[in-house]
Parts: sequence; C-alpha cells; structure tokens
Amino acid sequence: MQRIISLLFFLPLLAAAQPSWVRVEFQSDAYGEESSWNIYPVGSDESVASGGPYADSTYFQQTIPLPSGEYNMVVDDAFGDGICCGFGEGWFKLNNDCELDIAVFDFDTAQITVPFTLTPCELPMPGCMDESSNNYNPWATVDNGTCNVSECPEGQAFVSMELTLDNWPNETGFTLVDLAVGQFYEQVLPGGFNFGDQLATYTYDFCVALGFELILTDTYGDGLNGSASGGQDGGVVITACDEEVVWELEDLSYSDNDGNVHYSGAVFVEPCAIEEPVVGCMDDDYVDYNPEATEAGDCLTLHNWGCMDPGSFNYDSTATISDLNSPCVTTIRIGDAAGDGWGNSHIGVKQGDLQWIFTMGPGEFSQSWDLILDSDEKVDVYYFEVGGPQQPPQETEFQTLHNSILVTNELGDTLMVEGLNPFFDNGQGALQPFKNPEWNVYSFMPYCGTSCIPFMYGCTDDTAQNYDDEANTEDGSCYYNAGCTQAGYVEYYNQGYEADYDNGSCETLAVFGCMDSEALNYDSEANVDTGDCIEVVLDCMDPNAFNYNELANVSNEEACLYDAGCITGPGQPYWANDYCYSWVIEVDPYCCETAWDAVCAEMYNYCGAGVTSVEMAVRSLLQFFPNPTSGLVNIQAPVGTLITLFDARGRVVETTTGNTVELPSPGPYVIMANYKGRIKRETIVRQ
Repeated sequence: MQRIISLLFFLPLLAAAQPSWVRVEFQSDAYGEESSWNIYPVGSDESVASGGPYADSTYFQQTIPLPSGEYNMVVDDAFGDGICCGFGEGWFKLNNDCELDIAVFDFDTAQITVPFTLTPCELPMPGCMDESSNNYNPWATVDNGTCNVSECPEGQAFVSMELTLDNWPNETGFTLVDLAVGQFYEQVLPGGFNFGDQLATYTYDFCVALGFELILTDTYGDGLNGSASGGQDGGVVITACDEEVVWELEDLSYSDNDGNVHYSGAVFVEPCAIEEPVVGCMDDDYVDYNPEATEAGDCLTLHNWGCMDPGSFNYDSTATISDLNSPCVTTIRIGDAAGDGWGNSHIGVKQGDLQWIFTMGPGEFSQSWDLILDSDEKVDVYYFEVGGPQQPPQETEFQTLHNSILVTNELGDTLMVEGLNPFFDNGQGALQPFKNPEWNVYSFMPYCGTSCIPFMYGCTDDTAQNYDDEANTEDGSCYYNAGCTQAGYVEYYNQGYEADYDNGSCETLAVFGCMDSEALNYDSEANVDTGDCIEVVLDCMDPNAFNYNELANVSNEEACLYDAGCITGPGQPYWANDYCYSWVIEVDPYCCETAWDAVCAEMYNYCGAGVTSVEMAVRSLLQFFPNPTSGLVNIQAPVGTLITLFDARGRVVETTTGNTVELPSPGPYVIMANYKGRIKRETIVRQ
C-alpha cells in the first residue's frame, strides 16, 4: 500500500516560545488521495507542518513539536466533498497529553479551518530509564517498559527479535506473548510506527522460561512485502543466547485466503548455558584493569598519569599511562544535503553527566557546534526522533540521503563520520545502520594530543639580551652585550671593546691614526685615534745656532741665535752647541751678558744631572718600531730599561727588559719605557 506524507518541521528545541506539541490523528475516507492539511501560526501564511494526500481508508498519526501559541489547521479536499459521509467515515483529531483532545472534527466541504491554542507543555520522553539496560535512553522522562535485558534468570533463555519495517510502517503491528503466563512481552498496534520509520529496524529483547508466540498484523493485508508495491521488503529475525537464529519470517505477505492479515507462530528455546565469570579489576584507574572482567577482583596499582615519551622535555619515567591534553575542543557538524533541515530528528551527545542536543532547521545545509571536553572519557552519540513511538536510542538506522554527522578535534583529526552524504556519495540514500549492536549508539574518544612538551632550546637567562621565554632547555646561546666584535671596524672601538656577541653592527672599516688636528702627525682620514699624536714644538732647528733645540720638530728660524758675546769655542767649558749651556743662557741671560757666576754653574750642573739633558737623552734613545706592525715590535733602549705592554683596556699584557715584545692580536696597544724614572709612552697598532 503506497502513501505520501510530507512534514515541514519547525525548530522545537530552538524556538523562542515555550515548548509544546500537538498530535495529529487522521482517518481517511475511501478517497484518501483527495485529502491534505497544513498548520499555520495565526497571522502567518508559512506552514509549520503538513500532511497528505493519503491512502484510502487509512489511519495515520504524528506527534509534532511546536512552540506554544495560536494556530490554524486548514484541511483541504480536492474533490470538494470533505471526508465524511457516504464514502467512508473520515475524521481529524488534535490532542496532546497536557490538554487531551484539542479538537475532533470532520467536514463535507472543500476546505475547513480549525483554530486551536497550544499552552506550554513539556513533551514527554518515553523510553527505557534503566541505566543498566543496553537500550538505556538518557533523555527519557517516562519509562515505557521497553528496557532490554542482556542476562536472564537461571533457567530462562535470552531472546532477541529484530523487526525491519517496509516502506509502509504504520500498517504494521505485532504482539509478543509469554506462553508461560499468557502476558505480553511487547505490543505495538498498527499506527504505532510513523511513516518516518520506513525501513527502520527495531530490537526487542526478553527472557523466555517456556516459550513465546509472535503475532504479526498488517492493516493493508500485504504484510512486510513492500517490494510488491514498488518499495522494499521488511523482515523478522529471532535469535537466542549466542545470537543463533531460531526463527525467521519467510512468508513476508502473511495473509490467508480469508483476507485476514495475521500470522501466529510459536518458538520454544532451551535456557542458555551459564558462562563462568571473569574475575579481575574493573576500575580503569588501575594498572591491573581487565576490560574483560565480569566480576570485581582486586585492584592493586593506581595508574600514574604523565608524559611517557622519552624524547620530551617533561618525560616521566614513573608514568604508567599517558596524560592527555585538556580541555579538548571537539567540533560536531550535522549536514543535510537537501537543505530542508532535520525536521523532528535530533542528535544527542553525552559524556558522563554532560549532555547536548542538536538539530538543524530548514534552509540550512550544515551546522557546527564546539564541545569543550575536560575529560578523555568516551562520548556517545544518539540519533533520534522527538515524539515517535520508538524513542531514543531505539532509532536504529540512519537516512544517509540527506543527513550526515562529522566529529573532528582541534588538531584536524576525524573522530567520527556517519551518513554517506554529503561526505561521500552513495547515490541512493540507502539506510545505514546507526547503532552499535550492543549499545544502540555510536561512540568516539576525544583526543587533542598528549601533555608531552617537546624540548625547546634557547637562552633561559632572563637577564640576557636574547632571553627566550618559550625555551625550556639552555643551549649556551645567551649574550649580554651585543655589538661589533671585529677589530677592523670603527664600531668595535667606539663601544669600548666589550661586545660578547656580534649583532651585525660592524659597518665602517677602521683607519688608524692621529685625530688631533693640532698635532704634528694629524691624519685627516683617520677614524680611530691611535693615541700617538705628536705635539708641535716650534723652535730653532739649526745645530749651528747656540740655542739649537733638538726637541723641536717645526723650525722657527727667527728664534735661532748665532751671535752672543759669551760663546766659547769647541772644547771650552761652555760653548753654543752644549744644550745645557744654551738652556742656561736662555733662562738667565745674565750668565751670558754679564758674568758666568756660581749660579750659572749650578744651573748648568743641575741640567747635566738629568733635569734636561738626561731627559732628552732618554727620549732620543728610546725607539719602538715598526708601527703599525704585524705582531713583533723592536725596542731600542739603554740597558736596564723596563718595558711594559698594555692592551686597549689598560690591562698589562707583558713586562720585560728585553728588546722585543709580541702583540697577541689585532688592535691598539700602549708600550711604556722606564729608564731611571724617565718614562716614554707610545701607541702601537697591530694590523
């Protein structure tokens, strides 16, 4: 039996108004293909729910989440004669569990508008509320008695039935009867499955002491033989104990010659063998945790969480389990290739006590949400429909033609992907299993990397100029005074020779020389002063003059004296070329012009004792060459002269009485000669 039902679902969980819901029940007349309906919010022409056309003489019901408020339900009949009277009795009903019957009506015209008001009504969530059950529903608010079992009392067998619906699920019903006591294990009447349950598979678990009877019904009379009407077939498979198939539906039509549409069969099973328990530690916080244990045993050694990578900075040799990064940002994306939204379908996500519910409205092709997960505990993902007869997580198959789920972490890893479109194109939109056979849920483990920290090499001294606050391991690269470290450049001398790290500031080649513009040896091109500037001595430089000055380096001819009445000849006690004599008569003209007396003689002897002539002898005899030098400096000095070599910072490099010194490295040095207390200094440069 074929039918077409179209529902445009509002966004029940995201609406600004308080939530409510309405259940639409419809019984078509003999011309169901003429009937259709829409629900509009008052003041709006945009339908929030619709249905039809329908098959002939068919019952249909659907629960629709809606915000509280005022609505109009508009029902149309294409032929214009309504749904009652003369061609099979048809009717509509609106109700919910909060307000019971909102409206019950039929009509015999082309169209009828029924206004109704929804007050806030929390949607009841029937389902299994037993956390120990393998079909536990964390969102259920009303236990509907559907909790499955995984173990049975001694003497009873564990039995599981899988019912797969065909393309017309609301025609199908069933009853499971306990033959020992004559009571129902489970019952779903025709109309209990929604049209959206097409090709869905439901699992029902129960314990059997004697046996059971399964009664299948179909209101149209073609059973689960959907292929006979252009759809796909359903089926029933019953397993017991270790999943051994004990019965399977073969006659998909299950219709007898009288047109009755029921089938009855009895199945008897033997009690399952009892497996020996596995005793072990059942706490995964311990090293000796046994995931296969079924009975609690001793837990002896707690895990030590830490970095277990020996190549990491924070490696912990005592760690027994890797510590994971937390918090972990995990992104869940749901998609709809058709862009018409998920309707009343939802994704439920649960980790420990945390839970989220997501859905997507019409007009959207995909939506994403970020989950902040502080725990590495596994995350469960449920797919379910709000208001359907089979509540989460018993929705066991996933329509991949439109819907899809993608879960990724902040590292870009894919943790879970379900639904072939839009991630993969299966071309047909076939139903894909959306459950772990045991838990009716997909799960993933959150992961954003471990807590291991890699070695980060660099300078870890915060007083250094190149301190690296991200470094955790010292590599000896610290420096404290960056600058030019090359002696051939001006910048090296300008900064005081103290740089311990070359920062690339060496730019200007050094030109060594005297930079005093008033000095005798001034070099206009020099940019590094060698400290050897020679003072200009302007005096008589003619040795024939009685006042000849051997210290003079710039001649002053006007100062030379050639005619003095007191000048004696060579070999005489006093003569013009005797320095001390010239000095005496210069400072005391009386000695020349008047008389050479005892004062003059004392001054002469005073000069000869070293104040003048000895000083001049030292200065003339002490010579340092070559300058500049490639390393070795020759020294000309009287025997017994003390030679001291200083570097550019004034530190003593060498002390000697010899006639050579070695300059250890390029740069300027100072040589000091000391002869009987008379001192001469000169700057020497090693190239």
